[in-house]
Amino acid sequence: MFGIDAAVLMGVLGFVVPPVFHLVKGWFLPDKKDDPESTMSTLATTKPEVLAGYVESLAKYTKSQVEFFNRDVSGVPSQWIVDLRACIRPACAAAGILSLVGEGVARFYVPGMGPLFDPATRGFFTMSVSSWFGGKVLNGN
Repeated sequence: MFGIDAAVLMGVLGFVVPPVFHLVKGWFLPDKKDDPESTMSTLATTKPEVLAGYVESLAKYTKSQVEFFNRDVSGVPSQWIVDLRACIRPACAAAGILSLVGEGVARFYVPGMGPLFDPATRGFFTMSVSSWFGGKVLNGN
């Protein structure tokens, strides 16, 4: 029963720890105002002549970041590849949930039964589930 308890604990911690961390971080660390919008605002009031150059360089920088992150995709990928990429993480989380619940049910109904998964596999399933749910909670999706 310890394995399923640890899995449930890790899942709950995946829900609770990130929002608490951001809340505590917000109390003790000041908000960082070094974003492009605040820089453009400052430039508009202090040196409006360099604002156009800053906006142009910021656009080039953003375009280079997009090109870097899309470097493995040449052209537009077909829709089935996009759909496949989108379902990998939820499928891993669903497989993890089913496996952990199945192991817990099997160990509950079969007395003296040992763990079905080794700790690394159980840890992967737990991490996948808690990461996916934690991401859903933080992003609000």
